Amino acid sequence: MHPIIEEYLYTPNAIEKQQLSKGKFVFDLPQASLSQNKNQMTFTKDYFLNKHSIYLSKHNRFAPYPTHTHEFLEMNYMLSGKCYQNINGKRILLDTGSVLLLDKGSSHSIEALGENDCLINVIFKNPNQNLSWLSTLNQKNSLVFEFLMNQLPSRASHRYLLFNSGQNEHVQEIMQRMIHTYFLEQELADTMISLYIPILITELVANVPFSGPEKLSQEQDLLLKVLNKIEETNGEITLKELAKQLNYHPNYLSGKIKQVSQLTFGELITDYRMKRAQFLLLNTAEPIEEIMQTIGLNNKTHFYQKFKAAYQANPAQYRKTHLQQGS
Repeated sequence: MHPIIEEYLYTPNAIEKQQLSKGKFVFDLPQASLSQNKNQMTFTKDYFLNKHSIYLSKHNRFAPYPTHTHEFLEMNYMLSGKCYQNINGKRILLDTGSVLLLDKGSSHSIEALGENDCLINVIFKNPNQNLSWLSTLNQKNSLVFEFLMNQLPSRASHRYLLFNSGQNEHVQEIMQRMIHTYFLEQELADTMISLYIPILITELVANVPFSGPEKLSQEQDLLLKVLNKIEETNGEITLKELAKQLNYHPNYLSGKIKQVSQLTFGELITDYRMKRAQFLLLNTAEPIEEIMQTIGLNNKTHFYQKFKAAYQANPAQYRKTHLQQGS
């Protein structure tokens, strides 16, 4: 951490000194930052993002922050220490390195931070950047991510994702770079950070475990384990092998998979293989025959039939069309 940034983040500012001495919250922003909604403290994007596409700040310590909501997607990054937040009545913990994404309209409060706790707020201006936007960044076409995203409630007030990214070195490096860029290179900050954001989100989506507001049922949790196993083995696992690993009878497991996913185990395997083939077609120069082998198929006719059913084009046409659109 650059000494100037470290001094700014950890030296108590005027508001923090007041909160420390009074033992209570001191509002640190002008009324212009709030909407006219008198029933709830709602922050507007126009105040924070008047001239910029992104806004970073540190969260003031030493006093609890009251319940509030926002007209924008907000990211909380726990640079050091820990903090507790209450989101729609649910208390969650952010450890060092964790990333919390709060959708537009999400309501939360933050318990008092201590001297060594540092929470960074990141605000996005783009109205299209919300939790649904994450699905467009699921570049690996992960069955697990797709399933978990589908479990998020549709009501905006309940939508959040907590990424347990403390052990992910790439996430920590990207966040450090964003913080440095924002506080030391203001003129270039918007452009540079706009390039970091998709990289950060893609890393979170592809490689970091996360949780949302809804607890999975036993059946959903079982399906999640099945999807994880399919991805871990690149689809090279049989129902019998999977049932043995999960300590279930194959017939029972097959029935539960169909009940929760509306697909048979074989259809889940095919879905995974087609998603992987689609990713490889668009992101590598591998010949189609090699892609078939990579996803575990040898019958070209069967592969073409299944791919066309999934993407309304055969693999060669799909690659040609989408690469032309991207050029």
